[in-house]
Amino acid sequence: MHWRKYRQKAQNMPAGVVKEWNQVLPVVTAVPLPAGVEEYDIMGTLMQKPVELVKCETRDLYVPASAEIILDGEIITDPSQFIQCEPFGEYTGYYGAATRRPLFKVNCITFKMIQFFKAQ
Repeated sequence: MHWRKYRQKAQNMPAGVVKEWNQVLPVVTAVPLPAGVEEYDIMGTLMQKPVELVKCETRDLYVPASAEIILDGEIITDPSQFIQCEPFGEYTGYYGAATRRPLFKVNCITFKMIQFFKAQ
C-alpha cells in the first residue's frame, strides 16, 4: 500500500529496518492491520507498556528507542533498478520462482555499542 503510493509519485519509499528489539515485532508486522491502526500501538498493548520511539538519523521515521540495530534507508521504486532474485527454498519445501525485486538502499546504520545478533 505505502510502496504503491511512492511508486505513483516516482519517489523512493523511506524505510527503517529494526533488528534485535523485541520478539513481539515480527508477530505484529506479519498481521494485516486495518488502515489507520498503528503497529506500535498494538505492540505496546501486547507488551503492556508504551513503545518508546526515536526519530531515525536521516528522515522522519520513528523506530523503537531500545532497538539494538537500525538500518535507515529507502526502498527503490523504479523497476529498472530492481535486482534479480534467484529461486530459493520456501518453507513449503518448493522453490520460489526467480523474480526481480526492489532494492533496499541503506543510508545510515545506528547501533548500540554492545549488541548481540542472534542467528535466525
